[in-house]
Amino acid sequence: MSDSIQSGGEGAKYSAIMGQIIAKCWKDPDYKAKLLAQPESVIEQEGISVPTGTKFKVLEATPSVRYLPISRFIKHEKDGVLTQIISKLLPIPEGIEIRIVQSTEALRYVVLPMPPDSVNVGSTSVADLSKLAVSDSSSVNVTQTVNVQTGVNVSTVVTVGEVEVVAVVAAAVVVT
Repeated sequence: MSDSIQSGGEGAKYSAIMGQIIAKCWKDPDYKAKLLAQPESVIEQEGISVPTGTKFKVLEATPSVRYLPISRFIKHEKDGVLTQIISKLLPIPEGIEIRIVQSTEALRYVVLPMPPDSVNVGSTSVADLSKLAVSDSSSVNVTQTVNVQTGVNVSTVVTVGEVEVVAVVAAAVVVT
């Protein structure tokens, strides 16, 4: 049985499957290469129905770049939820970029975080790694959006037509 992303399938089953995908990437370089090259195919093979016309882009975290994915359902900031989430990232360590990305109906971002330093990936099961992957993926699944203002470089990936605009975080973020 597959989990559909068409009508907000980013629930518990979706998160569990994505955790398994991330864990398999951590353990198997060939699987990771396939996900990077053919994300829709891998995601469907793992049990998530991908609506026609929906594309996935895999963003791979590095020691100096982390991603903060925000649900496509976020439309406006309410109750300071995103302020709280972003404030947990502060202070941003020197040399680290935080890139904020927001999925759309047509383009979904999958963040492939680095495995936790404290875990030996080779000797840890996919099941155990998948639990860590879900908790470590920094996914923001709330129903608000963020109005970010900054004096310097907020990292955002925005797709305008077929052009992707990327800016990099270089200092603190102020959320209003």
